[in-house]
Amino acid sequence: MASDRSESTGDSNGDRRKVALITGITGQDGSYLTEFLLDKGYEVHGLIRRSSNFNTQRVNHIYIDPHNVHKARMKLHYADLTDASSLRRWIDTIQPDEVYNLAAQSHVAVSFEIPDYTADVVATGALRLLEAVRSHISATGRSNIRYYQAGSSEMFGSTPPPQSESTPFHPRSPYAVSKCAAHWYTVNYREAYGIFACNGILFNHESPRRGENFVTRKITRAVGRIKIGLQSKLFLGNLQASRDWGFAGDYVEAMWMMLQQEKPDDYVVATEESHTVEEFLEEAFGYVGLKWSDHVVIDKRYFRPTEVDNLKGDSSKARKVLGWKPKVGFKQLVKMMVDEDVELAKREKVLVDAGYLAKASLPKVEVRTCFQLQNSCGNVSANDKKVVYRLIVVYQADVNAVVHGEASPGVCVCSVEDIKRVFPSLVFSDKKYPTCHPDLPGFLCPVMPSLIGQYSTWANVHQNTLYFFPVTM
Repeated sequence: MASDRSESTGDSNGDRRKVALITGITGQDGSYLTEFLLDKGYEVHGLIRRSSNFNTQRVNHIYIDPHNVHKARMKLHYADLTDASSLRRWIDTIQPDEVYNLAAQSHVAVSFEIPDYTADVVATGALRLLEAVRSHISATGRSNIRYYQAGSSEMFGSTPPPQSESTPFHPRSPYAVSKCAAHWYTVNYREAYGIFACNGILFNHESPRRGENFVTRKITRAVGRIKIGLQSKLFLGNLQASRDWGFAGDYVEAMWMMLQQEKPDDYVVATEESHTVEEFLEEAFGYVGLKWSDHVVIDKRYFRPTEVDNLKGDSSKARKVLGWKPKVGFKQLVKMMVDEDVELAKREKVLVDAGYLAKASLPKVEVRTCFQLQNSCGNVSANDKKVVYRLIVVYQADVNAVVHGEASPGVCVCSVEDIKRVFPSLVFSDKKYPTCHPDLPGFLCPVMPSLIGQYSTWANVHQNTLYFFPVTM
């Protein structure tokens, strides 16, 4: 088996390629790191979670069918940080030289909603992977393996800037607390077992590949759609939060540099410049000739239970020891992201104009509650005999656009029979579910039940969400 592996990882001169294993390969950082390592001549293996939907769009452009053995230097394997056996199995099979742990539930606000899962993946997941590496080294004697743990500036939390490797952590979210645990697990395995393990404490790093629910991409996505005429409002939270934003493509190089050193250590990676969300808005909207204050609305739901006011890194150690420095500045980063999202909005506009995509079903940036929509629609009376159901077809719970007249309801119906007639593919359920809003018991249900009277119902249909709101006529 070893000889087979040597053949698959050899270059044209017969020398063995370096092999890297990346968790989180389908994410923003994973895709940039994969490109970087492939350019360095590596063979790259990525661990991906099984999903009913394809989530490999960030690496599709570099994917080659594995049957093409001599050209396919990136391979994907199913595994999960919550499944220790899969981690150990793939490390034994792949025999990597370098392991990059980038996988995480990485959304800070979401970590308040799913704290258990966040801790299991981010904290305990890192422990499982470290233990898999340690066990593999113990069983095979392959002590040359090098391990990178993706840290986060969120670990510093409320500690005043500038933040360096010696700055105390004061995490302010379940995500940040979990990253702190992963950090110290890495330090512990380095000190206890002699593993070459490094922590990269990376400050915020963005790109056109950033997820659309992160504030920077949320802004540039909205800028593109507002400029093209597909959207008019952007709903945000705290505009005074200040972050040290860099380009993800620059930061993955720092990850690699850490594992090329003689001794393992921990490094802060940052631009050493801090900008507020408002400054990002000014740069992004101003770049396309728009005034952000004409389009941005503050929504308190986007304020976190515990805010992190200011993050600004001190990356002098990385610059001195690694020789790393950022190549892309703040303004260049914003322009890069806006340019990409304007082009994306133009492509969407073509689909809308051709009738292949409904304007109301396009991804929106704001989310409003059923309670807010109900206040706009009128009072509901369980005893009112003239209650009808208004059907609103939206994406990502974006009902606010309908409330403010920026989008139109898909169709008005007055009975479940009408709903079935208009949407024959819908599957109705008689199971009742608890309300999502404490002030309106039974008002909103998280799947599509066939409820009449004072209840409203909804269902997920492909990527759209159907909202049924009873309104008095």
